[in-house]
Amino acid sequence: MPNNQKNAVAPRLVVVLGMHRSGTSAIAAALRVMGVDLGRNLMPPRTGINDRGFFEDMDIYRFNEDLLTRLETSWHSLDPALGERLREVSLTSLRRRAEVLLRSKLTDTSLFGMKDPRLPRVLPFWQAVFEELGFEAAYVIALRNPLSVAASLKQHHGFATGKGLLLWLQHSLAAVSDSRGARRVVLQYERLLAAPETELERVARALGLADRVDRAALADFSRDFLDASLCHAHFTAEELRRNPEVPGLVADAFEWLSRIAADELDLEGPEATRALQGLEAELEALRPLLNLIVATERSAAEAASRLAACQPEQAVSTSPALRKSPQHQAAKARLSRQWQNQKARRGGPRASLGGRRPEACDLSDAAEEIATAARRIEATQAIQGQANAVAAQRLDECRQESACLSQALQACEAEQQALREQLGEMTEQVHDLAGAAAERDAIVASTIWRMTAPLRRLIGAARGEAGLPRLPARIASAAAELSPDALAGAAGSAPKTEIPEATVAEVVANEIPNLIAIATYPDPSPRNGGRITLLTDTLGATSLFGGVATAIILAVLLAQHLGLRLRIATRHSPPEPANLGTVLQAHGIAYHANIEFEYAPTEVDSRALAIQTDELILTTSWWTTWAARRSLDPSRIWYLVQEDERMFYPAGDLQLRCQEIFCDERLNFIVNTTALRDHLIAAGMRGITSASPAFEPAFPSTIYYPERAKADRCRTFFFYARPHHPRNLFLRGLEAIAAAVETGLFPPAAWEFHFLGRGLPPVKLPHAIRPQLAETLSWKEYAALIRRVDVGLSLQYTPHPSYPPFDLAASGAVVVTNQQPARPPLSRYCDNILCAEPALDDLVRTLGEAATLAQDESRRQENHRSAGIARDWEAAMAPVLTTLAKV
Repeated sequence: MPNNQKNAVAPRLVVVLGMHRSGTSAIAAALRVMGVDLGRNLMPPRTGINDRGFFEDMDIYRFNEDLLTRLETSWHSLDPALGERLREVSLTSLRRRAEVLLRSKLTDTSLFGMKDPRLPRVLPFWQAVFEELGFEAAYVIALRNPLSVAASLKQHHGFATGKGLLLWLQHSLAAVSDSRGARRVVLQYERLLAAPETELERVARALGLADRVDRAALADFSRDFLDASLCHAHFTAEELRRNPEVPGLVADAFEWLSRIAADELDLEGPEATRALQGLEAELEALRPLLNLIVATERSAAEAASRLAACQPEQAVSTSPALRKSPQHQAAKARLSRQWQNQKARRGGPRASLGGRRPEACDLSDAAEEIATAARRIEATQAIQGQANAVAAQRLDECRQESACLSQALQACEAEQQALREQLGEMTEQVHDLAGAAAERDAIVASTIWRMTAPLRRLIGAARGEAGLPRLPARIASAAAELSPDALAGAAGSAPKTEIPEATVAEVVANEIPNLIAIATYPDPSPRNGGRITLLTDTLGATSLFGGVATAIILAVLLAQHLGLRLRIATRHSPPEPANLGTVLQAHGIAYHANIEFEYAPTEVDSRALAIQTDELILTTSWWTTWAARRSLDPSRIWYLVQEDERMFYPAGDLQLRCQEIFCDERLNFIVNTTALRDHLIAAGMRGITSASPAFEPAFPSTIYYPERAKADRCRTFFFYARPHHPRNLFLRGLEAIAAAVETGLFPPAAWEFHFLGRGLPPVKLPHAIRPQLAETLSWKEYAALIRRVDVGLSLQYTPHPSYPPFDLAASGAVVVTNQQPARPPLSRYCDNILCAEPALDDLVRTLGEAATLAQDESRRQENHRSAGIARDWEAAMAPVLTTLAKV
């Protein structure tokens, strides 16, 4: 019988709820026979764990991991208060991000399946997201014998049986409790293996999806996918009930849920409801014990951290030993058994939950509280002692490994010294050869040599020789070894690699793949209304700063202002929709419409994009503009220019093509800052005119604001260092910082130094200062860092002012940047931005002024308050929105 018929609306989401190792992967795979879309980015299979696959969306999985990390917990924590913390207001930003993620999953499907074993513990969070989006959700509650689950967890994660049983109980009762009022069904894994077609038809009826079942797919699934041999741990209900390690509460919960899964009871009926609510109340009564277990595990983890802090070189190897040690697991199991032995065996469905005497319950509870208090110190001390012993043993092992590595290092150094000596000998031979060659050339050029040529030819003819003077024996031998003939002989008869012929177009595409035309086809069934497509390289997490974020914001505001649907197509890597939500949430921009995502790689014969005749294309670089122009009407392309991209290249093919884009009068241009637009016009880029809309970027105060510094902390120096981008003058910046430190402008005891950029070399500043190097930061980490910067250095040898000076100044820092002839002084935006000539002396002098200003708190704060930096993106983009509304 169906478990719930209250909701007649077909769901948009089917959520699989179940403890890890409960058959949730097989159940999720089975949902596909009902037309449930599980997404395109699935977790790959793992041999011996889930050989057929997890059928779990990686984006949902990563998000849940981030959520648990934010709450400072994990999926295997027994924390009984987790459900309450999921409703905290502080998680609002994560909910907005989850909304964007979930909307992206439902862009191309009407029925999406969510499966992640973490979902039972975090379901209240997601239900708030479902409600905000107006999505109906139905639930499949996965059930498996708790002993089988605990055995699997022990095998794969090293958990004690007691902990595995408690985790199963928490996940199972949370799934039942939090899904009340929705369409739902309980599906037992063992029954699915035994009769897959019968069970899946039952699920389809319960969820209102019976008309969507693909009978052929159902038969294929039953025959080809399910395999009982993949179930590595199997226990019967009788074994569960008779096992002394199993608490009665766990056995009762499984028995009730098994009867519901067999349709002996209605999940929504009064008998099952009373029983399950009673079990939930009993689990809640165990909160003090669960808190004790959580505190004990936390103490062990803190002990591991302290040991790791004392021996940082062994931290990686020590922590797993503590977590997986038999002593630690045995101690946790002992705690669980002590609790289990004190609980009276419950009769489950055979006895009424309401029939227990209140007096007995009170005495039992009081005894349990007293026993718990008595055991707390003893248990914690025992685990601490055992953990320390394991850590000490591992430390000895690591010292032995270190000694072996030291010996290997010494051997390597000896070999390296031998190679150096060999290289020195070869260098000496080369020098001798060069000298001999010079002597030979002098002889050949001499008058005597020319005069004796006839005589040498006569002698040579007699001997059959060339008649050139002989070299010394040692040099002649070395020359013979290095001569082209000798090298050719050493190569033997190795076959030459034949380079296949290629057309001119193939050669160009191979050298400049970014310019491969985008494959397109006419949209056969366009939906109502127009569409704007943002064409960019990537939506990767480390590429969101500056220009990419600006392009996303512009595309969203254009879609809202013009009433267009929005699509984002990436070329270098598949899109990561969650990162879009990160940008919008960080900048305070609300967008609730669906967004389409496509991947159009820079490959010949790549996946084609469906294009409407009136589609608006927003490109983000000259190369995406070039690729779009080869396939689409240039008048529909709007190129967002954020730099004079000609300066990226030396004079050559790439610079030439970039200039051709700037001079194409058929294209439309949007320019980031009027200063850059004026520079490009003055440089003769004919496609850009004074009518091309320009805007000044915004830096919202929700992200960019100063954090009050602690009085006793060191001040922070920030260097926007990008060694592989010549325009950022990395070397000149290093020289200026070193000179400023050397002259005492930044005393080492008072300042800490942070360098941000990819490919940073290890560098030591004067006075043995070693700056903290950050290769990549998330948006949140970047914002947190710049909010506590006192002095920043950001150089840009181009007309565009770049974003870091504004990021820093908007966050209260004093910034030093360089002047540029085509760029207006940035001090007009904020008096905390100090502009210097890029000459070394001028930069050092200005860094000294910045250090002085940073320590004048009142003046620095007043400059920040009176700054003219734009803070609102909609106001900043108004000129662009107005222009495009007329198109």
